[in-house]
Amino acid sequence: MLSLGQWISTNLFQITVHPIGGANMSRDGTAQLGVTSEFGELLTGEGGKCYEGIVILDGSVVPAALGVNPFATITALAERSIEAVARKKGIEIDYDTKNGTCF
Repeated sequence: MLSLGQWISTNLFQITVHPIGGANMSRDGTAQLGVTSEFGELLTGEGGKCYEGIVILDGSVVPAALGVNPFATITALAERSIEAVARKKGIEIDYDTKNGTCF
């Protein structure tokens, strides 16, 4: 019988994971049914109040496995959250200025 390490080294395969959940988006906007608002803001547990300045922008807000690579979903949620929080704080995002070039 092979040990797990021997089996892995003889079968040479790759495993990847996409951590999902842990700070799930609330279904009702309160901490009763989730950890974050629909924009990733951390709920305090007092109704729909959120902690100021704490926004979760990774896969932990996704409540369950999606069945496909979650990269695009996580990216879309993060962009949506940033836009909403910026709008809420009166911050204008400059979409016209290009990023620097790579060397």
